[in-house]
Amino acid sequence: QRRVHGTPSECLFFFVMEGDIIDFSFDTGSYSFNIFLRRSMDVVPLGAMVWDGSIMMSNYLVGHNQKGKKTIELGCGTGLPGLTAAFLGSEVLFTDEEDVLEYITNNISINHEIKELVKVMPLHWGSKEDSDRALRHGPFDLVLASEVVYDPDCFHPLIETLKHLSHKDTVVLMSYRPRTPEKEKVFFQDVSVIFNVIKLNVKPPETSSNLELYQLTLKQ
Repeated sequence: QRRVHGTPSECLFFFVMEGDIIDFSFDTGSYSFNIFLRRSMDVVPLGAMVWDGSIMMSNYLVGHNQKGKKTIELGCGTGLPGLTAAFLGSEVLFTDEEDVLEYITNNISINHEIKELVKVMPLHWGSKEDSDRALRHGPFDLVLASEVVYDPDCFHPLIETLKHLSHKDTVVLMSYRPRTPEKEKVFFQDVSVIFNVIKLNVKPPETSSNLELYQLTLKQ
């Protein structure tokens, strides 16, 4: 077993890998639970990976009340942040491109305790029709987006989708790993026109010290 970071008093969970299953053990101090994720044992496509940004975001969620919230995860992949929110009492809509939704569907099936709280649907960033369909499950209190800022061609569609899914009280949580900062700063410049952007003081995992977590809220 391997702790993600920090001392036992700072670390809210650890994980164990057994075969093709990763077992994340969470403990909030008053409530504990396990999330199981299936991983590929062969070549791993991007949507099947458990990114450190999703671990960082899940760690943050465990320390904040999620009960009764309505949450949507964009680009969910294996869905660790959304599954964490569901185990903490949030209704969660998982979204991604249709060809990778099998990963979150499989992970929901092995975390049967939260099946009644979650739904899955395809959502292509920039598609108003897809966002409108998603909003039938809203309005959303929380939007989760983990390590989604890397492709400049997706920056504008992603911002449009974030804007469409948000209302004045919606909080967007976005983990970010700088890959090509000169290109990625364009995203933050453009999104800052529409959203208030705050970098949260959250310690990243030891394995990815350059990870950052941002909170976005619509400008009034």
